[in-house]
Amino acid sequence: LGLLGHALLLVYGLRMLADYRRYLDDNFSNPERLRLVCLRQLLVLTLGLLYTALNTAFEFSHDAA
Repeated sequence: LGLLGHALLLVYGLRMLADYRRYLDDNFSNPERLRLVCLRQLLVLTLGLLYTALNTAFEFSHDAA
């Protein structure tokens, strides 16, 4: 279940990046200056840290001990 959560987090992040690129292309005449080189790494790092923090705080483990 943990691996599924990480995989879904990755898919969500990649989908968000694709939507962001489409938004830039559709709404700005010069989107190159708005694209951040490190946006992908920042997004993955932020979402990964958020997931880890929430997992630590709320114990998402489903073990029946």
